Amino acid sequence: MRAPGEGTSGVGPTPLSLLTFSYDEETSILEDPERLASEEIGKHLLTIQQLRAEADSARERDEQHSKEIRELKERLTLSEGDKVALRGDLDLMREKSKREVESRNAVIRGFDIDEELACLRSQENSCDIDYALAAVSDTSLGRIDLPAISEESINQDSE
Repeated sequence: MRAPGEGTSGVGPTPLSLLTFSYDEETSILEDPERLASEEIGKHLLTIQQLRAEADSARERDEQHSKEIRELKERLTLSEGDKVALRGDLDLMREKSKREVESRNAVIRGFDIDEELACLRSQENSCDIDYALAAVSDTSLGRIDLPAISEESINQDSE
């Protein structure tokens, strides 16, 4: 015959003092149900307080994250506006630079190569004339027939 508490599991017999039966718990409930109920209520209240604290903490984190997201969106919007403004400024600067280059090119072309060429040609003509005059002066002096002067006439003038 088997003793109470012995099962068919193949495990050796268990002492009866280690076994707890559900009627033992029911007995304690029946003996002091108010104490047990207040303990259970206290445990549940503690759990509720912990869960509320966690929920409040999570809500604060969510609010902080939402605030950070709004700030980042505002920064992004401002950055996009700055980006558009900078692109506009860059386009204006490019256009201004392009106009300046075109203006300089026009001045260089309009620096009037034709006028400069005409000026250089007139200087060339002036140089040719000056050169021709100098050449004529040198050679013409040798060809002029001058009266011969004798030494006697030179001596007479000095006496």
